[in-house]
Amino acid sequence: MKNEEDILDHAEAIGTLRDWFTLLIKRHTELSSRIETAEQKASIECVSRFSELIERFHEARERYRRRQEDTAEDFNALEVLQLTHNEVRHSMALAWLLDQDLYRLGTHAQGSLGFRLFLGEFGLPMRYADCRYWVKREVASEKSIVDIEVAARGHFVIHIENKIRASEGADQTPREWADLLRRATELELSVNHPDPPIHAFFLTPLGAEPLSQNFKPISWRRIVKVLTAFAENAKPVDVKLFAAHYAKAIERFIITQPQEEGAEHVETVVD
Repeated sequence: MKNEEDILDHAEAIGTLRDWFTLLIKRHTELSSRIETAEQKASIECVSRFSELIERFHEARERYRRRQEDTAEDFNALEVLQLTHNEVRHSMALAWLLDQDLYRLGTHAQGSLGFRLFLGEFGLPMRYADCRYWVKREVASEKSIVDIEVAARGHFVIHIENKIRASEGADQTPREWADLLRRATELELSVNHPDPPIHAFFLTPLGAEPLSQNFKPISWRRIVKVLTAFAENAKPVDVKLFAAHYAKAIERFIITQPQEEGAEHVETVVD
């Protein structure tokens, strides 16, 4: 009798367990169906949104293309010629701006206009522009080579070290300052004067500090201000256009773009 009861209890337990499994499988199937339906719905919605986004993107590109037909806002000659980060070419353009000699670098034929604007921007004596000054590039001295020299014998000397994407070389500005003092003596300038007419500028995209405290850090953004004023005051149309175009190139490729990229590409150059 006991065995029969055990068998019945066991059979009942098996039946109950089977019912539970059946119910579990049923609910699992229902839930899977719901999840699959929800995923399909979400997938369809994502595809629809992505298609809408692509369509809007193409519409925006078409609007941009039509606008560029009239303005060509993104055109820049320096970019076409792949000169946007060429340090030597930028030094050449700056020397062009500063030179007053029509028969040398100052082919803009605007005399000392660019130099006067430069002097005003950086608080230098305006009388420098009244001298018979010269502008030279790649001036070699005993321990260094400076990018730009603006000077007049017996009156003043300005050295500009230009950096676009390169960092300062080993002891570069201290070496250049020592050479500048020797150069000043050659030009009959008193290096011991309380306020000697000897000036050194370290020109970089954002005004980085040089190793030598004798060099004044200046940014290319301030050169943009000089170029913009030059474009406004110059007489020849081609000169005005070039100065404005070049200022735009500096703003975009030297100042803004490196910041958007997060960090400048840095190279070390020893002069």
